[in-house]
Amino acid sequence: MASPGGRGRHALLAVAAVAVVAASVAGLRALLAPAPSPAQPLVTQPGGQALRSTPWPAGVQDVRPDAAPGGSSAPAREAGAAAAPPTATVTREVAMAAARGDGAAAARLAEAVQEGDPRAYAFSALYCVHGSGCDPAPGDRMVALAASQVRAGLAIRSGDPEAIYHAALAIAQPALGRSAMRGAAWMLVACRRGYDCLEPAELDRSWPCAANDDACRSATTVEDRLQAILGAGSFARAYTLADEFGAMLDDGDVTEAAVAYGAP
Repeated sequence: MASPGGRGRHALLAVAAVAVVAASVAGLRALLAPAPSPAQPLVTQPGGQALRSTPWPAGVQDVRPDAAPGGSSAPAREAGAAAAPPTATVTREVAMAAARGDGAAAARLAEAVQEGDPRAYAFSALYCVHGSGCDPAPGDRMVALAASQVRAGLAIRSGDPEAIYHAALAIAQPALGRSAMRGAAWMLVACRRGYDCLEPAELDRSWPCAANDDACRSATTVEDRLQAILGAGSFARAYTLADEFGAMLDDGDVTEAAVAYGAP
C-alpha cells in the first residue's frame, strides 16, 4: 500500500503532466500560419494587438489552427476549407501507411493537412502519434499529443461525418485521447450524420474488446459495440452527450471541453 507521501507525489506528477499538455495545446494555438495575404488580416489578441507571424517548429508545420489564444471562433483555415474543398484528399489507408513509415504516404498526408482536409486532420490525429512514422514532433511526446488533440478538434468542427468518426476514435482510444465517454458521443454524432456505422470493424483497431468479452465481440453495429463496452448506464450518458454535441456542431460553437483529451 502506497504511503500518503507517495500518493501525494503521484498526484503532483499527474497534475504536472496535464499542465504540460495544456500548455502545449495553448502554444500550438498561439502560433500563426504563414504570413497572411492582404485579404486576410493578422489574427489579433484580445485588446487588438496583432500576433506576429511565427514559423511552426520543425515537424509541426502542418498543424495550423488560425485562432487567437482564448478565441472561440472557428479557425480561419477551417472556414477556408469549407469554401474551397482541398485537392489532396487522403484515405485512412494512406494515413496508416504514413504511420508505418512510408515516406510517400506521409508526404501526401502532410499536403492534405496543410490544405485543410478535415479527414486528413482526423486520420493524422489518430495515426500520427508519438513514435509513429508521421510523428508531428519527434522526440517530444507531449507536443505530439497536443498536436493530435488540436487536429481532432479541427476534424470535428468541420462537420464531415467521416472526419468526426475518426477524430472520435482518437479521443476514445485508451492509449491516446483516453476519454471513452466523449469519444463514444462523437461516434454517435457521426453515425447520425451519415457515417456508415453498420459494422464496428474500425473499433477493433482503436478500441478493441476485452479478451473474454463475448458480448462486445458479438456486437454487429457501432452502437451495439459502444453499448457493450460502456455498459447501459454510461452508454445512456454518451447518447445524451451526443445530443449536446450535435447541437454545438449545428450552432458552430463546439467547445474545447467537448473535444478535449483525457478523462472524464
